[in-house]
Amino acid sequence: MTGLEQQFGNIDIYLFDQILKGRLTPGMRIVDAGCGGGRNLRYLLQQQYEIFAVDADPLAVETTRRLAKDLAPTLPSTNSVWRRWKTCPSRRPSPTWC
Repeated sequence: MTGLEQQFGNIDIYLFDQILKGRLTPGMRIVDAGCGGGRNLRYLLQQQYEIFAVDADPLAVETTRRLAKDLAPTLPSTNSVWRRWKTCPSRRPSPTWC
C-alpha cells in the first residue's frame, strides 16, 4: 500500500476533491449513506470527523465498525448502523455522502 493509499484508502474522487478544497474540516459530523465497507472513511476517521455510517447490509456495517475501531477507537460503535435512512440519528449531519 502506498502512502496515499494508507492515508486516504480507496477514496471516491469527489470526496477527495471536497477535502482538497477545504469544504470538509475535522470535527464535522458526516453521514456516509450506503457506506459499504467504508472505503470513503479511512481519512475521515483518522482526522477525527464524527462519522455516521449507514448501510442496509449488516456485514458492511460490521466491516465499517472494525475499521472505525482501528482508526478512531474513541468513536462510538453506535455510529455505524444497519438501518434505513429515515431512522438515522436526529442530530443533523454536515455533509452526507451517498
